[in-house]
Amino acid sequence: MKKFFLLILAMMLTAAVCSAGAEGSLVDSVYNSLNPDAGIHLNYTMLVPSMNIEINYDVHAKGISHYLTKTSQAYGTTIVDVSCFIGDTSYILKPDTMEAQVVMTLSPTLLKYYNFLGQDELGKLLKKWAGSSGYSIETREVNGIPYTVEVYPGSEEGTENAFYFDYLSRLTYIRDDSLAIIGERFITVNAIDTEINESLLDISAYTVIEK
Repeated sequence: MKKFFLLILAMMLTAAVCSAGAEGSLVDSVYNSLNPDAGIHLNYTMLVPSMNIEINYDVHAKGISHYLTKTSQAYGTTIVDVSCFIGDTSYILKPDTMEAQVVMTLSPTLLKYYNFLGQDELGKLLKKWAGSSGYSIETREVNGIPYTVEVYPGSEEGTENAFYFDYLSRLTYIRDDSLAIIGERFITVNAIDTEINESLLDISAYTVIEK
């Protein structure tokens, strides 16, 4: 029964690959679906085995504003960092004391080119490879489940950025070993949707602390 189920999944993955090949890459589809005006919610977990660290990112973005909760776990310690970019200014937030420390304010010229996807770890990978035709398609298994994988060559020989898609063409995992100093990063994608909490982008109740 399990072999039959895996065979059906493989057939569905093959169909997804054929469809993607006609319309562009699956990475293109994910990146092009991200519309800041409609709102972007990203939740993903990054595991870096060489550093024994796991980091969860939860991002709520609307327009050019965004709010990030970053939860890091390493060696039995958990650290939660909260930051945001509102209007033209980035802040480090302390929700327990309701303080917002100003980090940087962008000039009108720089603001025109600002895109939070260029600052986000998942966004940077998608932005880097969207529009690229230099990839191969493989089928790989994770925990016995087959996935369609778009493999893009890394900056060093033998390295890669591999994007794993399930049978519904949803981005599920990313394997990145292109940074030799860090080694492998394995990202589990928990959510890519428009279900943002816009109240997080209102920091009017915070006490702003200038640099």
